[in-house]
Amino acid sequence: KGVAASVLMTTIHGYLHAQLSSGVAPHEAVRQLNAFLQHRKPEERFATLFVALIDTQAGQLTYVDAAHGYGMTWDGQRLIALQDAGGPPVGAFPDLAYDAVTIPFRRGDALLVVSDGIVEQPAGDSVERRQFDIGGIEQAMKQAASTGYDELDTLFADVETFAGTTSLADDATALLAKWV
Repeated sequence: KGVAASVLMTTIHGYLHAQLSSGVAPHEAVRQLNAFLQHRKPEERFATLFVALIDTQAGQLTYVDAAHGYGMTWDGQRLIALQDAGGPPVGAFPDLAYDAVTIPFRRGDALLVVSDGIVEQPAGDSVERRQFDIGGIEQAMKQAASTGYDELDTLFADVETFAGTTSLADDATALLAKWV
């Protein structure tokens, strides 16, 4: 949201890309990023993030969830939340260690990471505070699987239908990485 957030995200992306490309383990890259940001950002700024490495040779996915909370795997039938590793947002607290978890990841599996703008999108037709939520995401993924439509196209169409508008309440981002 704004230029300052864009600069922070560009810095984070560049730093993580360099660390991970040089072979640094995901949890260590996130720890180093957190330390790097401590003196290079405004005091009130921090960022949540989800870092994942997919190793198709070993059939594994290694991830770190730095307070993002919306990373999940999709096996074609159900979503499984990935919330067993990580720590707080980067840039929020100095001198932190982050945990990583490695899980099986097989041909046909997918990694789905979404922003809170999708999960927390309020319903457009209701005075009660209903949100799209993880259940809405899972329903969209199941619908796409049964119809053969693109998963992300279906997800965004369902979010917009739920909202009753294409102008969503917050940024809406989704990444889907499939092992085909």
